[in-house]
Amino acid sequence: TDTAGGVRIPGAFCGILGFRPSHGVVSGMGIVPVSPSLDAV
Repeated sequence: TDTAGGVRIPGAFCGILGFRPSHGVVSGMGIVPVSPSLDAV
């Protein structure tokens, strides 16, 4: 998941793309979200 940029920000430091999809595009089945209103898988 990508709450608070946990994927995008480290990716930027490494010079790679950290992608955050829109809500509902990727199934969250089996994931326990930290913050359901902010998390995206």
